[in-house]
Amino acid sequence: MIGSDSAVSVFYDKEAERLGYRSVSFFDSELKSMSEDRDVKAVLVKPNLCIGIGYESGVVVHPDFVEGAVNRLREHFPNARMIVGESHSRQVFEQTGFLALEEKGVELLDLEEDSFVYRFDGKEIQEISLPSVLDDVDLILNAGKLKVHRLAITSICVKNLMGFLSKRSERGRMHELTHEMLKKTDRALNEEEFKACETQLARRLVDLYFGFTSLLKERDIPMLNCADGYIVSEGDGFHLSTPRAYYGGLAAFNAWNLDHVGSRLMGHDPESIAYLKEGERAGCYDPTKIQIKGTPRMTQTPVITFKDRYFKEIRDAFKRWETLRRQRQKD
Repeated sequence: MIGSDSAVSVFYDKEAERLGYRSVSFFDSELKSMSEDRDVKAVLVKPNLCIGIGYESGVVVHPDFVEGAVNRLREHFPNARMIVGESHSRQVFEQTGFLALEEKGVELLDLEEDSFVYRFDGKEIQEISLPSVLDDVDLILNAGKLKVHRLAITSICVKNLMGFLSKRSERGRMHELTHEMLKKTDRALNEEEFKACETQLARRLVDLYFGFTSLLKERDIPMLNCADGYIVSEGDGFHLSTPRAYYGGLAAFNAWNLDHVGSRLMGHDPESIAYLKEGERAGCYDPTKIQIKGTPRMTQTPVITFKDRYFKEIRDAFKRWETLRRQRQKD
């Protein structure tokens, strides 16, 4: 890890590209030292593009945010390959508006294309499949999305690490109990069922974090974290989301610190979020040591969870959205 582990920068701008640029600028001192000490040949930017939908939804990272981040990274490493990777097909890059980055010299990579297995001593997960591009990169920018989630409550940078898992089955394994319950029930989850599901996800996110960062330490690959809050949304974090402008951005050396601050900015108490509490217990971060740089602006983003809605409603919403998307493509 480079830089001060405790600092979280919060900033605002009505241009998404400027937000991305400023997110990387937070790390300027460390990146300058890195450019002087290392021959940086490739940088991997991992945005949250969980589904094929436009940034206007508040569900995925704005392509201009990533462009701004890449522009600042290029100023530090002008000869390095700039790679934007996500575990989805090229179609998702198109649907989210990222194809335009190719015209600006950015490589778009499906992280499912080629992988290797990494084994580690996790409590619930002992091995993960990771993209082979990690053999080539010298720096990672984990570009999360400031948004809510129907199980995790918030999904920012920590959960964005799931996109590094190259196998869809392993990403599904993170929500294994949830999937099992939703197949059996025709109603919303009760409090006990929901708690069991969010606890499993929390523990597996901690395992994933320790496994992934252990590999990065072995290979001496720094990972920086930032989050796009240009548009935030209330709802379930997917197809039942209602977007609203926020024009915010965050940056931090520690993903857990960033998620803690980002959760609070969206109106959610970190003390009530299972994965943050699990991360604190596991020593991933110490919320008492967080130092906020900037002037935070609070907002409210009510979340629709599996306690509130039966999953069939979410599936039906997805089908309606998919039909509309196909109609727009034909038009």
